[in-house]
Amino acid sequence: MALRHPFLLGVGLLLLPGTFRGWPARGPVSRAAPARQAQPVALGPEFSDGFSPTQAAAYAQVLKLRLDSARVLLAPELRGPRPDPRAVLVLDCAEFADVVLRQDAARYPAALTAMTARLEAMEQAVKRQPGPWPTYAAAEIQLHRAIAQVCFEDEISGAWALRQAVLRLEAGARRYPTFLPIRKSLGLCQFLVGVVPDSYQWFLRALGLRGSTTVGLANLSRAADGDNPFQLEARIFRALIREGYYHQDADVGALTAELARREPDNLLFCYLRLAALKRQKQPDAALRAFRARPTGRGYVPLTYLHHIAADLLLYRGEYAAAAQQNEFFLRRYPGRHYRKDACFKLYLAAWLRHDAPTAARWLAEIDR
Repeated sequence: MALRHPFLLGVGLLLLPGTFRGWPARGPVSRAAPARQAQPVALGPEFSDGFSPTQAAAYAQVLKLRLDSARVLLAPELRGPRPDPRAVLVLDCAEFADVVLRQDAARYPAALTAMTARLEAMEQAVKRQPGPWPTYAAAEIQLHRAIAQVCFEDEISGAWALRQAVLRLEAGARRYPTFLPIRKSLGLCQFLVGVVPDSYQWFLRALGLRGSTTVGLANLSRAADGDNPFQLEARIFRALIREGYYHQDADVGALTAELARREPDNLLFCYLRLAALKRQKQPDAALRAFRARPTGRGYVPLTYLHHIAADLLLYRGEYAAAAQQNEFFLRRYPGRHYRKDACFKLYLAAWLRHDAPTAARWLAEIDR
């Protein structure tokens, strides 16, 4: 299953605007209690701490999509045989965003190997000193790996890795019920599994995955409303779910406007604002957001923004400008997703300009 919005699913994810709309809601799914459960653990200060100042600064750079800056900040904390699980997790967030955003298949094998090494390191950390951060880091890295595998069409391995990640999150939530980062990831997984159409539920049941929109949103809201390092991420996920699944547009509009105004140098927030304005049929405002986006070599290439801009220009009747944006997208984008759509929009722009030879050329490209 191709990912329509690979980053938002992965940084989910980081998200899936439009995916939920029109799918039937589901209530909580009952599950038999496991025969043996780990006892809940009350978190002391040594376990409930958030990020160190360096880790927080690096994570802020990840959200800006300035991934090299994040790597530089984290480097001192990653030296030595037993690095801090929080630093390893933030690094994995950066590496995951890099490979999923670029959509460059040539980078995927090395990225997958590195993710696997980080996962194994966190599994060893859990054995040495059990705690919520090593537990969560292992689960989240496994979730990142699963999404990357699906994104690069390794669906079977990705589905199995997703199952393992969800089981880790469920076990972590039982053992550390007040640790909110786990609630963020578990809630998102529960919700996304819950909105999968009935025709695909048999496959998820075969993997032992059960979803619930109600339970998932409740867990996500706990992370969105409570103080934790991933609170903002949880707020973004919740706003997108409310918009796409529950048709409540006000939250995502207000949140993306606030974020873009607060951090004009944040490329992710620019993307979220641009996409929200496009979905809300405000092409002029969306184009202003596109033109005001931060640029420079420090940012990971987010070529997909040019494909969005092409749609907006096509809607406004600026056919030549729309074609320029989609041609730029096709030249710079190494991935497979969206290419046929870009070719179709180029055909449409040429046809609307009464340029029959160019229209025929792009029509032929669609089927290649």
